[in-house]
Amino acid sequence: MKIIIVGGGSVGFQLAKHFTAEKKDVVLIEKDPEKARILANKLDCLVINEGAGNIQVLRNAGLEEADYFISVTDSDEVNLICCGLANNDKTFKIASVRNLNYESTRILSERLKYIDLIVNPEVEVSKRVIRAVEHGAISDIIFFEKSGLQMRNFLVGEDSTFLDRDIKAISQDLGKNFLVAGIARNDQFIIPTGDTMVRREDNLYLLAAPDTMDRIYETIGTEKIDIRKILIVGGGKIGRQVARHFIGKNPGKQAIFKDIARRLMGRDAGDATVAVKTIKIIDRDYNKCKRLAEEIPECLIINADISDEAIFKEENLNDFDLIVTATPSHELNVLAALYAKKVGIKRAVSVVSNVNYIHIAIRLGIDVVVSPKNSIIDPILNFIGSGAIKNIHSITDTETDIFEVTLKEGSQICGKQVRDLRLPPPSLVLTVNRNDCNIMPDGNTELCAGDHLLIMTKQQSVPRIEEMTNG
Repeated sequence: MKIIIVGGGSVGFQLAKHFTAEKKDVVLIEKDPEKARILANKLDCLVINEGAGNIQVLRNAGLEEADYFISVTDSDEVNLICCGLANNDKTFKIASVRNLNYESTRILSERLKYIDLIVNPEVEVSKRVIRAVEHGAISDIIFFEKSGLQMRNFLVGEDSTFLDRDIKAISQDLGKNFLVAGIARNDQFIIPTGDTMVRREDNLYLLAAPDTMDRIYETIGTEKIDIRKILIVGGGKIGRQVARHFIGKNPGKQAIFKDIARRLMGRDAGDATVAVKTIKIIDRDYNKCKRLAEEIPECLIINADISDEAIFKEENLNDFDLIVTATPSHELNVLAALYAKKVGIKRAVSVVSNVNYIHIAIRLGIDVVVSPKNSIIDPILNFIGSGAIKNIHSITDTETDIFEVTLKEGSQICGKQVRDLRLPPPSLVLTVNRNDCNIMPDGNTELCAGDHLLIMTKQQSVPRIEEMTNG
C-alpha cells in the first residue's frame, strides 16, 4: 500500500510514523526546509521538501501509484487544493478541514466533491468530549463495535487498592469479568502478564462490558454521578458544539455540513444519555459572547476571564457537576480544570494538545484529557484500515494499536489454543467474540473460524497478525 502525506506537523508526523511501522510505502511532503530535514532524520520514509500545490511534485511523489492521499497541513485551502490536484480514479483522498463553510466559495466547494474523507479537528474533539460526558466523565473511553466492550483508563494513586499488586491478584480479588489490557508507565506502554506488578502513577487501561466497568469504578472509589449542570470554558467551535449537543440543538448548516453534523450528533458512542438541565458558557471575548447568546439562548453566557478566581464565587460555579475547558490556550485549560476541581466541581474534561501537558494533567487528577491530534488520527486510521483489520485505535504516543479482526477459514491460527499462537511479541488477544458472546480468553482457549478477535499489539506487528488471521 502506498500513502502520500502532505504536511509534516504533529498529525502528519504521527501518521507517517504509524504507517511506516506497518511497513507501508510512505511519502511525506513538507515545504519547510528545517522541518523536512528533521522529519527525514526521524522517519523511515521518503521526505520531499517541496510545496504540494504543484502537480509535478505530486507526480514525483508517486501519485499515480498511490492508494491514499492525505493532506493535513494547517491550511484548509492548501488541503482542499492538493486533494483537487490529486483527483484520479485510483487514489482515495483525505483532507483535514477546520472551516467547513465553503459552500459559498465555488472553487473550493468544487474541490470538496473529490474528497473521500473530510476530518474536522473540532468535530472529532467534540465527539470525544461528548462521548466521555455521556458516560459520566470518569475517563476517556474507547468503544469496540462488534463486542460491545469498552476500554477506559485510570491513574493508580498512592491509596489505590491496585498499588504494588500483580495483575493476577487484582483480577482474583475483584472477581469481575474484566482485563487490564495495558499499562502506561513513564515513557513505556506495557502489555501486561498476570505477574506484572502495578506501580504508583501507572495509567491502567481496563477492558470490560459497560455494566462491569461501572462496578469496577465503584469498587475503586470512583462512582458515576448524575451530570445535570455543565460549565463550558471557551465559546469556540468545540464549546459551542458540546453545548448544542446537550441542549438537543442541531449544529445548523452555517456551522458545519450536514453529513459532518450527523456524525457529531449521532450516538455512535453508545446508548448513554445525560439529562443536562443547566449549561453555562464562559468566554472573555465580548463579541463572541454576544453571538453565542443569540445562537444558543438556552445557555447562560458569561463574559468573563476564567483565570479570575472571583468568578467562581460570583457565579456560584462551585456547585456545578462538570467543567469542560476548551479554550485555545491548553495551559489555561489545565489550570482552570484543576482549580475547578479544587473548589468543588466534581468532574473535569480538558482539551490539551501538548503530550507533556497530557501526562501532567492526568497525574494531577483531571478526569478526561482529550487530545486534538489523537482525535483526528483515529478516524483516518479507521478509514484506511488494513484488509480484514477494522476499528483501529492508536494509544496515545505509545506505538501501540488495538483493533478488531475476524478469523477466516483456513487461517494459520484456526484450531489453535491461545498459548500456541506465536503472535509477534508483545501482543495480546484481549477478547474473543463468538456467536455474539464475549470470551476473555486464557491460554487454553481454542480459536475457530468466524471468531471476532480484539487484539493489542505494537504497530509494526499489525501486518504479521493480519497475515496470520487471513485464510
